[in-house]
Amino acid sequence: ASALLHLANKNEENRLAEGYFSFVLSGIGLVIVAVGLIVYIAPMAAASGIPETKAFLNGVDIPGIFNLRTFICKVIGISLTIAAGAPIGREGPMVHIGASVASLVSDAWGRLAKGGQVWRGAGGNHQKRDLVSCGVAAGISAAFRAPIGGVLFAQEDIVSIWSNYLTWKSFVCAMAATLVSSYLNSSDFTNLGTWRQESLVAANENEGEEEAWKWVDLPAFIILGILGGVFMSIFTYASVIIAKYRLGCKWLKQDWQKILEVCFCLLSVLTLELFIPLVILDLIHWVIVPLCQALGHSAKMCLLSVGISM
Repeated sequence: ASALLHLANKNEENRLAEGYFSFVLSGIGLVIVAVGLIVYIAPMAAASGIPETKAFLNGVDIPGIFNLRTFICKVIGISLTIAAGAPIGREGPMVHIGASVASLVSDAWGRLAKGGQVWRGAGGNHQKRDLVSCGVAAGISAAFRAPIGGVLFAQEDIVSIWSNYLTWKSFVCAMAATLVSSYLNSSDFTNLGTWRQESLVAANENEGEEEAWKWVDLPAFIILGILGGVFMSIFTYASVIIAKYRLGCKWLKQDWQKILEVCFCLLSVLTLELFIPLVILDLIHWVIVPLCQALGHSAKMCLLSVGISM
């Protein structure tokens, strides 16, 4: 939204090109730093980290997957990438980050408890797996503000060995993560210690407002759902083809080539993200509004009908 406002302000001043290049170049600069951290410092911090976490919880030892360097590069990398405007989610990386925090706490506690030695033996490994499982639940809970959903995700999708005792431990961790996340999202950092109630609780956000939808809107919702399924199938099929191509691609073997690939993808995404709204606005101005006015409605009513307030 801030990017579109920035672009709109530049457009009003007839400096569309300046607004476009300033936003795109700043985004590319952020993503170069993020990808550089992954490529040159912590390769294990790449992607979501969910497959590696699941492999660890199923008995596969992957060196470096939860160490401090991977954790720091993961946090910085995902923060910079999202800030750059890349179309990626934070949910998968939050699973890896939560598991990394749990693993680091387990290792630190093991060194303190055993005089400098990490937990060893079946008991130590079992406790570390439990902590990592709790970290997975906490990561999902922090991302969605859904502690029960975090526990269910860890139980159904990630962890293969579960118990009632682990359920309670992971639920406590998930609740703590949700409270901390809600506090950070609701805090007014210009006046630390205050809370914005509307951000603290997600339920009943539309209470007292006009009805969000009507029964006559259901056919449109059904059509949108069908179209979403069709486009998602096409997207998944295209993703599989692209992934197979990248595996056998010879010009993606060098580290600088990987960085260049990400920059090109981000350039394409930001260009579409910034110019498609302008095309839609022109379409509304030159096509929809005249048609609406021809039917006897005012220009203000035409704009309100497509969700644009004046």
